[in-house]
Amino acid sequence: MPKKVPVIFLGLSVLCLLCSQLVWSETAAQEAPAVRTTAATATTVPGPTAPKGMAVPEYDAQGTLLRPVGFERWMVVGTSIGLSYSDGKANNPDDPGQFHNVYMQPEAFDHYVRTGEFPEQTIFVVTNNPSTSTKGKDSLNRHGFFAAPSTGLEVAVRDSKRFPDAWAYFMYHDKEQKPAGETPSPKNDATKLRAAEKAYPKAECYDCHAEHGAVDNVFTQFYSVLSHARAQHVAENPTGTR
Repeated sequence: MPKKVPVIFLGLSVLCLLCSQLVWSETAAQEAPAVRTTAATATTVPGPTAPKGMAVPEYDAQGTLLRPVGFERWMVVGTSIGLSYSDGKANNPDDPGQFHNVYMQPEAFDHYVRTGEFPEQTIFVVTNNPSTSTKGKDSLNRHGFFAAPSTGLEVAVRDSKRFPDAWAYFMYHDKEQKPAGETPSPKNDATKLRAAEKAYPKAECYDCHAEHGAVDNVFTQFYSVLSHARAQHVAENPTGTR
């Protein structure tokens, strides 16, 4: 049986969690229990069974997804900075935008590398980390930026038994700012993230992922660690590899 893990995340504030990568906090443990998710659709073939021992999504009594806990120990499959949907002027060189780090369960990572498929109950977590300049810091570095602690969290879950379209998308932000499912404010307090969230409407996240995700709604084209590991596995196993 896949293991259930308590859920607590830091949030991020782009309209679509994994879609924010195209352009994707930890609070009191007692406040955020665990996370359980699912994915697949009535019109989509269900994914492979979740690998044994994999952390899976969890929900509250109302069926709302709880924030995942311990994701910081998962695989980091991609990272970016300053992604935006806008075609306008580039970011200020003194403010390149937020860092986005993408995590997934190690077991789901291994399964994808071997098979090219994401198993049921795969979870992707994207953190929003403000960029901080090294200027004025007690550092030998004279230029550059580092990621500050995350202020928000976005999650994608695959569960065909629960979600009609296989994938569902969630955002965890300041619980005192907006009701669950509504667009968060730009500034969030990592100590006040909601413990549970309902999925965003299909038109706001799913459709973008379905259209632009390279593999099964996932932006693997932007997750270099994941895509490289898969490509390397295929190259080393030319026969018998899907």
